[in-house]
Amino acid sequence: MALPRDRVVLVTGASSGIGRATAEAFARDGARVAACARRDISGLDAFCLRCDVRRPGEVRSAIDAVVAKFGALHVLVNNAGFGVYTSIEEMTEADLDDLFRTNVYGPVYAVQAALPHLRKTRGQVVNVSSSLARATTPYSVGYCMTKHALHSFSVGLRMEVKGDGVGVIEVGPGLTATDFQKAAKRTGTAKPLVAESGRGWSPEKVAHAILKASKRGTREVWLTWDGRAFAFAQRNLPRLTEWGLMRWARKLNP
Repeated sequence: MALPRDRVVLVTGASSGIGRATAEAFARDGARVAACARRDISGLDAFCLRCDVRRPGEVRSAIDAVVAKFGALHVLVNNAGFGVYTSIEEMTEADLDDLFRTNVYGPVYAVQAALPHLRKTRGQVVNVSSSLARATTPYSVGYCMTKHALHSFSVGLRMEVKGDGVGVIEVGPGLTATDFQKAAKRTGTAKPLVAESGRGWSPEKVAHAILKASKRGTREVWLTWDGRAFAFAQRNLPRLTEWGLMRWARKLNP
């Protein structure tokens, strides 16, 4: 069943970057958009709420507020997330906990609260993942772990709700020209394997791909050729890929 043009869409992590661009893309397409984030959202033509996805009570309250305002929920876009760059040895329990609470528990909390409403509309869950959901780099292992977990969550959820008519879509961007890397937390002495901020796909291009996947009901979309190639190489040529990554890492960390 096709979703109506004036569908109600909730986007998490919508204060900037991919989340904000996605909210704007759905709004231009005729959707009624709700946007939430930990910080205030300004200048966005949407129903804006403050919500920390790490807190299940706040997530449930936000979804209840959206349904109370619009009368329904058709699409949940789980976009909120962040990264931590550090070695495994120097990773703190607090950083690992925060990563999983934001990048994994947040989407789980949102889905649990949204499913009763999505069943009524035969709606969708869109999980914004990463090319690192299928590959791993040194010194960002915690982040990679969360995206691997989000991929497993997406696959399992799709099987569980298929009979209810709810679609589950996973979109995996690669390098994107946002402040994600600049905002990522860095701890310890190791230098991570990251590209300069400002490189990669624009958030608007990623948002268009998310909108397109939602409209088509695509199961999985992995956006960049280099991300797909990296995942293929790590799966099929693991020794060579790991050798290359560690050679790069040793240049950064002599």
